[in-house]
Amino acid sequence: MRPGCKQRSVVWESFRKNFDGKVVTCQVRKKEFKYFGNTTNLKEHLKRMHPFKLNTVPGNEDDPSDQLQTINNASGPSTSSASFISPSQSVTSKQCSEPPSKRPRQLKLFGSTKNELTETEIKEIDKCVVKMIVSDYQPLSIVENVGFLEYTKKLQPLYSVPKLSGENYPTISLVIPLIRGLQYMLKNFRTETTIGIEFKNKLIDVVGRRLGNLEKDKIVAKSTLLDPRLKKTAFGLQENADNAHKWIREELTNKIRAKNDNTEITESDTTQSTSSANICSVWKHFDDKVAQVKITSNPNATASIMIRQYLEIPPLDRKKIL
Repeated sequence: MRPGCKQRSVVWESFRKNFDGKVVTCQVRKKEFKYFGNTTNLKEHLKRMHPFKLNTVPGNEDDPSDQLQTINNASGPSTSSASFISPSQSVTSKQCSEPPSKRPRQLKLFGSTKNELTETEIKEIDKCVVKMIVSDYQPLSIVENVGFLEYTKKLQPLYSVPKLSGENYPTISLVIPLIRGLQYMLKNFRTETTIGIEFKNKLIDVVGRRLGNLEKDKIVAKSTLLDPRLKKTAFGLQENADNAHKWIREELTNKIRAKNDNTEITESDTTQSTSSANICSVWKHFDDKVAQVKITSNPNATASIMIRQYLEIPPLDRKKIL
């Protein structure tokens, strides 16, 4: 585009400049406006009062910001009498046929134009992700699933999902198999020198005394048993694996019993208000049978079945991301 040339705006089909160029007049309502070189408010006037005029010809959407006010609100005398654009102005307008260059626009994200999240915002989103995994019993690998990554990018493109895989850092469930693997490696290590044999035996003794009892720790043992890659296979002693099984069954039984108690309280509170409606419900027979099953179910038996089903499934590949 040549210097000094501006594309003719659609508003000039309905507005005319006065001789001094400081006042323009609406040709429909004959209302005068002070003009400072911009057409934004002229276009807004057409949108509000004469939309049919604006829709007849495609307009220029890159008009500058508002710098226009009406004559009635402006201080100082106004100039009257409207004038038409001169032929020389029309010729100049036709010569400038190149489209104006678009101004660069920043990507707006949730009402902002920032390019990165603050540390506080990242921590808040991380907390929500962890809460979702814990509350909904989701595997850690969900943060690396293709669908989850696409979903989070749509919600917040600036957010990078944290790596939660157990393969990226040691977790408590890996303590027992690592200790047992170290003991096995030391016992099968071959050395022919006297100092080598003595050092080997010393290491086996220290590892056994300092780390061997971790299989009896409730937290470590339960974490190992609940790791679908390890389960009971990782334990060195079957007795310790059975103890972890018992602790998990007891904890699960208590949770099932507490949940059943809360359900019974909630149902008893709503029974009176819904009894009349259930009489005419086609689901009444089914709901009564389900309620009877809940009453006769044994939390301890339910917990035992759930754990047995879990243990009967073969362990996952050790290198599988969880």
